[in-house]
Formats: sequence, C-alpha cells, structure tokens
Amino acid sequence: DVVDHGDGSYGCTFVAPAAGRWIVQAVVNGRVAKESTAEVIATYGPLQAADCVLRPGPGMTERTTCGTTKDVYLQALEYDSTGRGMSGQEAVSMHLITPSGA
Repeated sequence: DVVDHGDGSYGCTFVAPAAGRWIVQAVVNGRVAKESTAEVIATYGPLQAADCVLRPGPGMTERTTCGTTKDVYLQALEYDSTGRGMSGQEAVSMHLITPSGA
C-alpha cells in the first residue's frame, strides 16, 4: 500500500510472503524511479507454542528401551509445506512427563 503524506513524500507497506531476499523498487507513472531499488531481507519471527509440533526422530517408536537415547524434533507446523524453521529466538524447554505405568 502506498500512502501520500501530502508533503511530496510517500510511504509504503508490504508483507513479504516468505523469508528470503526481496528486491523493492519504486515505480512512478509506470517507470522505475532512479536509485529506487533496495534489498530487503525478510526473516520469520519467533514461533509460539501453538505454531510448533513435536516429531519423533529416526528409529523412535511408540515403545523404547529404558536408558537409551532417542531424538525428537520440535518443528514449525509449516515446516513440511514451507520449510520454515525455528528462528533461534524461541525459548525452548522439554519436560519428560511421568510414565503411564505401561
């Protein structure tokens, strides 16, 4: 969206649809303005708990042997469709809940 400030200057806002390097250009009357190209690097912000899913790592099954080490992955819900990863700004902790007795 472009906003005319009424003083000869304009502002604009946009939403990058995905993380990455984006080129922004000012186009006036259908032509690219001089020195109007800028590179913007868009990154994903921190995820919230509702945006994440816990997935089993390789070789992890419903049953495992006590004392063995298994990996689990905390991923963005969008990981499979967009490749979105964790931003590195999340505070992450894992809690092992009491066994069911099974």
